[in-house]
Amino acid sequence: MDEFYIDKVSLDHSDISHLLEESLSEGHRHIKRLFEEFASGRNTFSNEGEALFAAVINERIIGICGLNIDPYVEGKHVGRVRRLYVSKKFRRHGIGRSLMQAVIQEAQNTIG
Repeated sequence: MDEFYIDKVSLDHSDISHLLEESLSEGHRHIKRLFEEFASGRNTFSNEGEALFAAVINERIIGICGLNIDPYVEGKHVGRVRRLYVSKKFRRHGIGRSLMQAVIQEAQNTIG
């Protein structure tokens, strides 16, 4: 397997339609919700302390994972992991773990 890297992304500049199709074929709807919420402006991962990360191989996104501020916890900032998905072909190579590490690091740096 080629080397992958993790990068912050925005859906308005990133093509993950192939992940949407694959996730739907597996019966998962959370990537579809990611698209819908981004299009409606409900969740764009753009608030302070929020981020969307992608795992990339050869300039192709093969995994995605987001960090939101949990809206249900009052009085303190709590991070919430959102929409983790790794393409089936690339699972079991540590990509999901690397995405989670990026989310945790971002939460520690921005949410505290």
